[in-house]
Amino acid sequence: MARLWEFTAAALNLRTLVLAVALGLLLWPWQPLQLGHERALFRLGTTLITPPPLHLGLATLELETDVIHQLVHGPGLSGNSAPPWMGQLLPILANRDTTVGLVLPAAPVWQQDDPLYKAVSATLKAGKQPKLARFFRQRDLLHRRLHGDRVTLGLPQAQCDPTAHAPFAATLPAPLNVSASAQETYFQWLPQGLRPRPPALTAAALNAVPMAPVASCPGLYQPLLWQVEQDTHAGFALAVYSRFADSLEPHWQRYGQLNLDSIGLPLSPSGAMIPLPDLRQPESFSLENFKPDASPEVLLIGESGNAALRQAALSLLALEHRAYFHAPALGFWLHKLLLLALAIYLIWLVPRLSVLVSILLSCLIALVMLVAQIGFQITQWQWLPLTEPLGYLTLGHLAMACWVTQNKRQQRLQASTDQAQYQLALQFYRDGRSEDALGAIATTTTSKTLLDLLYDIGAQFERKRLYSEAMKTYQALEQRQRGFRDVKDKLSKLANLQLMESGSLNGNLGLTKTLVLTDAQMSKPVLGRYEIEKEIGRGAMGVVYLGRDPKIARPVAIKTLNYSQFNSKQLPELKERFFREAEAAGRLSHPNIVTVYDVGEERDLAFIAMDYLQGKPLSDFIHPASLLPVERVYFIMAEVADALQFAHDKKIVHRDVKPANVIYNPKSSQVTVTDFGIARITDNSRTRTGDIMGSPLYMSPEQLRGDKVSRSADIFSLGVTMYQLLTGRLPFQSDNLANLTYRIIHENHKAVREWRSSLPTSATRIINKALQKNPAKRFATAAEMCDIIRKCRRKDFNSKRF
Repeated sequence: MARLWEFTAAALNLRTLVLAVALGLLLWPWQPLQLGHERALFRLGTTLITPPPLHLGLATLELETDVIHQLVHGPGLSGNSAPPWMGQLLPILANRDTTVGLVLPAAPVWQQDDPLYKAVSATLKAGKQPKLARFFRQRDLLHRRLHGDRVTLGLPQAQCDPTAHAPFAATLPAPLNVSASAQETYFQWLPQGLRPRPPALTAAALNAVPMAPVASCPGLYQPLLWQVEQDTHAGFALAVYSRFADSLEPHWQRYGQLNLDSIGLPLSPSGAMIPLPDLRQPESFSLENFKPDASPEVLLIGESGNAALRQAALSLLALEHRAYFHAPALGFWLHKLLLLALAIYLIWLVPRLSVLVSILLSCLIALVMLVAQIGFQITQWQWLPLTEPLGYLTLGHLAMACWVTQNKRQQRLQASTDQAQYQLALQFYRDGRSEDALGAIATTTTSKTLLDLLYDIGAQFERKRLYSEAMKTYQALEQRQRGFRDVKDKLSKLANLQLMESGSLNGNLGLTKTLVLTDAQMSKPVLGRYEIEKEIGRGAMGVVYLGRDPKIARPVAIKTLNYSQFNSKQLPELKERFFREAEAAGRLSHPNIVTVYDVGEERDLAFIAMDYLQGKPLSDFIHPASLLPVERVYFIMAEVADALQFAHDKKIVHRDVKPANVIYNPKSSQVTVTDFGIARITDNSRTRTGDIMGSPLYMSPEQLRGDKVSRSADIFSLGVTMYQLLTGRLPFQSDNLANLTYRIIHENHKAVREWRSSLPTSATRIINKALQKNPAKRFATAAEMCDIIRKCRRKDFNSKRF
C-alpha cells in the first residue's frame, strides 16, 4: 500500500499534468476560434486585411415582435380589416428580382387548406364585407408568397457543437448531394468521434413547411452545413445564397469544397467558414421606412435586434465576395502533430536544457507559429490550428519550468543523500563488510559509480564464498541495468556452482573441499584480506593455499582448519583454543620458525596466514631413495631443536613435530619449523571412531596415553623425525593405531645402525636418548639436544658451519 501511495504521489505532478492535457487535446475534435486568445489573434490578423468592395445588394428588414408572432401563428384582424403590415409586406415579397430569407422563431402553424377556413373565406369574398374579404385575399396571397421559390424560411439553431445532437423543431429542406473528395483519405480511418463533421441535428417532419437552420453560434465561426443522421443539409445562409445563385442542387465534396454549379467554395472539413468580421454591415430597414423603389438582390427579414439575422447577413456577404477564412483539411493533422511534437518537446527536451536555452527555444517556436498563423491568414485566407498548440506551449512551458525547478531541488537533495550513502557503502566495502555496504546503497539512484560498486560487492561475496549473497547482488545489479559487464555469465556460473554444492550436502566433504575455482571468470576467493591463488598442500586438519596480501603485494601461505571435521558440541571450545594458541604462535619471532602474519575465521573454517616458504618439506626426504646426506640431517635437526627451544622458552609446545612440518631450502640451507600450536587442538577432538587427528606415528608415549604433554614430547617427536631422515624408516610401525600405540609405549625401537651401518655412533646415542619412554630420561631441553647434535656434527663430519 505504501508503494502504491508513493507511485501515485510521484505520478501526480506537473509533468504528468502536461502529458494528460496533451492526450486530452489529441483526442478532442478541434474547432477554430473556440478560445478567447484564438479569437483575439484572429482579430489581429484581420486588421491587416483590407475588406473587399461590396457589390452585393443586401439589406435586412427588421419586423416588430407582434408581426413575427402573426407570421408564425397566422395573421389576425386589425379591427374589421387586414393589419397594415400585410399590405406593406406583400409588395416586398412580390418582387421577383429579390431573393428573400425570412427568419422565424418557430415553424408557421397556420394553414390555408382547412375546409372551414375555405368556406368562411368564400362566403366573405362573395358578400358585402369588402374589408374582411380583402383580409382573406391578402392572407391567401401572403401564404403563397411565403412558400414561393424566392423565399427561404429559417429557424434559429443555437447548438453549433458538432460533438452533440440538438433538436430541430421543423422540417428540413431536401439533403444535399454529397460525394467523396481527395481529402477524405486523410480521415476515413479515424474513429467517428474524431472526424470533423457539421453540427448535428435531430429533426422531425412536424409540418410541410421546410425550414433551414439558422446558425446563431457565438463568435465568428459559422457552420454552413448541418448533419441529420447520414444526410447533410444546407444551413439558412447557404440555402439563401443557393437561391440567389440559381443553384438548385448544391454539391458537397466531403471534407473539402462546396460546389454551386460553376462556383466552388472551399470550406473547412466540417463545412464551416469564418467570415471576415470587418465587412460593412448591410443597410437595415423597417416596414415604415422601406422604400417602394428599393429592390435589393437579397433581403433578409427577421425580428428586430435578432443576432442570428446579422450573422446570416455577414455570412452571405462573405460567401458572395469570398471574404471568409477556412481551415484546410490538413490543418486537422497539423493540429494533432503539433500537439504531439510539443508534448515531446516539453516533457522530454525542456528538462534537459538550461532555463535560458529552453525559454529562448520556446519563444522561437511560438514566434514561428505566430508568423505562420498570420501569414496564412493574410495570404491564403486560411486559419491554421496553431493557436491551441501555442497556448499549450505557453502554459506547458510554465508548468514544466516549475516542475524542473522542483525536480532539480529534489535531485540535489537525492544526489546529496546518494553520495553520503555511497561513501558509507564504499567504506563498508573497503572494510570487508559487504552486507552492510549492500544495505547502505539499497535505495540509492542508479549511476555508473553505483553499478561499479555493486559489481565489486558481488565479487567480494564471491571471494568470501558467499555465493547466495553474490547471486542476490548480481541479480539486483541486473535489475538496475541489464547487460552490465559479465553479470549474466557470473549468475549462470554461480547457479551451477550452487547446484554442485547442494548435491554434496549429504556427504562429508572433509578435505575434498577446496576454495580454488577453476573458472577464470569467477572472482578469486578470499580469506580475510588475503586472495587465494592456488592450493599448495593438504594436511590432516585442512588445506594449505598460496595466498596474496593485496595491501603489500606479499605472498603468504594460508593454512585452514575445516570446522566440518569436528563435532558441533566441541566447536566453541575448539575455536577458542585455536585462536588463543594461534595468537601465541604469532608472537614467536625466530629465524627458524615460520612467521605468522594473521589469524582469522570465516563461516566454516579458521585460517592462519604465515610466511610463504621456499623449499620442500622434510617429508620429501624420508624415503630410502631420497635421503639427505647425514651431515645435512644433523644440521637440520640442530636448527629445529634451536627453534623448539625458543618456543619452549615462550611456554609454547609444538606438539606436532614431524617431517611434514619442517621446510628445508637446499639452495639457502634455510630450515623453518611450521604449524605451532595446531597439534594440541587435535589431541582430544575426534570426529570418527578410532581416528586421532594429528600424527600418531611421531607422538610420544605420554601423548598417546593422554597424559599432560610437556616440552619433552617435542624432543621425542624430533627424535622420531631424525630416525626417519637417517634410515628412511619409522622407529615404530604397525597396521593399526592400537598396535602402533602399544609399540610406542612399551617396545623399544630398532637401532638406526641396524638399518644403516654407515651412520656414526653419535646418531645411535642421540636418537636413543630422544626416544626414551620416560620423559625424564630424554634430553632435559631442546637446547641440550641442539648442543649435542652440533658437537657431534663438528666431530663426525669436521663441519664448522652452524
